[in-house]
Formats: sequence, C-alpha cells, structure tokens
Amino acid sequence: MRKDIQIIDLPALHAPILDELNEAVAQVMDHQQFINGPEVASFEKELGQYLNAEVLGVGNGTDALEIALLALDIVPGDEVLVPSFSYFASAEVIQRIGAIPVFVDVDATFTMDLVDAKQKISSKTKAIIAVHLFGLSANMEEVMQLAASYHLKVIEDTAQAIGAECKVKGSWKKVGPLGDMGCISFFPSKNLGAFGDGGAIVSNNQELIAKAKMIAQHGQSAKYVHDTIGMNSRLDTLQAAILSVKLPYLDHWTQKRQAIASVYKKAFTSCEAITLGVEPSYSSHVYHQFTILVRGNRNQIMERLQEMGVPVRLYYPMAIHQQKAFSHLPKVPLVQTERFQSQMISLPIHPTLSEDQVHYIVNSVLVVLKNQN
Repeated sequence: MRKDIQIIDLPALHAPILDELNEAVAQVMDHQQFINGPEVASFEKELGQYLNAEVLGVGNGTDALEIALLALDIVPGDEVLVPSFSYFASAEVIQRIGAIPVFVDVDATFTMDLVDAKQKISSKTKAIIAVHLFGLSANMEEVMQLAASYHLKVIEDTAQAIGAECKVKGSWKKVGPLGDMGCISFFPSKNLGAFGDGGAIVSNNQELIAKAKMIAQHGQSAKYVHDTIGMNSRLDTLQAAILSVKLPYLDHWTQKRQAIASVYKKAFTSCEAITLGVEPSYSSHVYHQFTILVRGNRNQIMERLQEMGVPVRLYYPMAIHQQKAFSHLPKVPLVQTERFQSQMISLPIHPTLSEDQVHYIVNSVLVVLKNQN
C-alpha cells in the first residue's frame, strides 16, 4: 500500500515558493499593521486586475456570502434559490439573515438545474445563489437571463472556482463579477488558499462594493459613524500578504490540475462503472475537485481505495436539504442531487501530484471497480 498520496499536499505546494512567503510574512512583521495594512489594498488591487472587477477582502467565504445578501437588500421572508448540492454555507447564510432558502436540483454538470429553478420562482423570490461547484461554472448566461426575466439579484458562490471562465454573449469572462456580486473563499485547501481563513467579495458595481465594505466594518460610513448594523469581517494583513505571493502562480497550478483531470477523463471515459460530470462548452474547469459517480457499493469502493493508499473524499456526504438544520422547511424531491450524493467520490487532484501517483490512482480505481463484489 502506498502512503505518499495525499488528498491535498500543502507542504509540497508551498515548498518552491517558501522564500517568497517568508519574505512577505517578514515584511508584515516589520511594520506590524496586522489590520488593514498596505498588503490588503495591494492584494485587492491585484485580484481585481486578475478578475477585472472591484474587490473587497473579508474574513472568510461565508461572511462574503452573508454580506453580499445584505448589500443586495435581501430581508427576512425573502426567498433565495440555491442548489442543495453544495457546501452548507451556501444556504446557511440565507437562513442566518432570516430569508428562506429554496432548494434547487442540479443537472449533469453538478450545477444548478435552471429548469427546476424557474419552476420554483415565486412572488417572494428575490435572488439566486449560483454555485460554481468543484471548479466548473454554472451557466451564467442563462442564470442572468432568468434573473433578468424575474427581476432577481444574482450572487456567484465562487468558493471553489477562482480563475474559472464562462462564455457569456460570445466572450470568455472569469466567474465572480458576472452576477451582481461574487464571493470567494481563501480557505487553505482552496485553489488559491491562505494560511488561515480569508475571503473576498467581487463586483463590477462600485456602489455595491462600497455598501459591502460598510457592512463588513460594523456598518460604518466613517470612523465611529455607524449608519447600519453590520459585522466585523476583514481580510487580515498576513493573509493578504500570503495571497499576493500565491496569486501569480494560480494559473500555473490550474494548468497542472487540468492536466491531471485530462488523464483521469481519458482513463475513465470507457469504464461502464463510472459516470463523469458533463463539462459544457460554455465553461472552463479549474478542478477544485475531480468527482466521479460510481456504480456499485460506494462505501466498499472507497474503503478498498483507502486500503490501497488512494485517499478519497465525499463532497458532500449529505445534501443541504437533508440536514437537520433545514428540517423545518417543506420537503422537496431533488432527484439528481440525491442520486449524485449517493454515488459520488472525489479523487486527489492537487497540482503537486506526480505522473506516477496519478497513474497509480487511475489503475487503483479501475482495479477496484472491476473486482467489486
């Protein structure tokens, strides 16, 4: 059994740039402006140039979603469409502000099924949270068309898809600022990860960014002047310094992920026991996760892969609408979500995997599926 394959290997990722990271941290230690130091504004500008948008750094990706909802004037009783096939935070923030999550199914891309979304729009619906799951963009052109038809706001949950692109009106654009507001997580395991918590809000609407900034700083319009009830959510200087070092490497790391995914797809396409997620022509994929659907005893397959030294994960073992926290909401059948949740397995796909490790993973998966009871 191999012991050298990790689901994510941060030490290996950071080793080649360790001197740059140490220098960035040392500079912060020299000036010790740990809150709102110059590195924060610098990183916001750099990320803004990368995404072609205005950027506000905040404490984490969950805060980003909540602040965006508040900035878009979503209030208690409003309904917000959100896919249940996502991380819990995508719906948690809706409930936290007193609004009502309306769970939508997903299609074969693992992103929001817009036919189902349209059927669930009511007079109370005020917004859509489009989740770019596993690194693949939702169909933002159709999301925006649907939103425009019903006068809805659009928030992009870009926690797993920084750098991904979507074709809108014939042009390729990076996800995040395609809707009214986009929300990014810099959790350490993300494609662009900090050394702790961090997040950002992006938008092409300067007024919304200004409003979000006020909310994120205790509702202050000026120091000690509070125009509204806000929260305390800031990207700290150390994390901004680290992210500034890592941002120039993001596209290179993405290319590494895409190369690994290409090997996986070529190997698994002809395997009858595996179904791959559909990758539509309107979106690029940055492969935060590489998720497959397996036919057979999923738990047994996972156990055998783990025994062979192939770490696999479930993203996510329970859909959001199945969680106890949302048991008070009406039960809705989400056929695809529930099927995917019972069949999915995510394989390692971090940029530091070697060619040998990738081929070992491929062969192990094929052997296990061929020999399953």
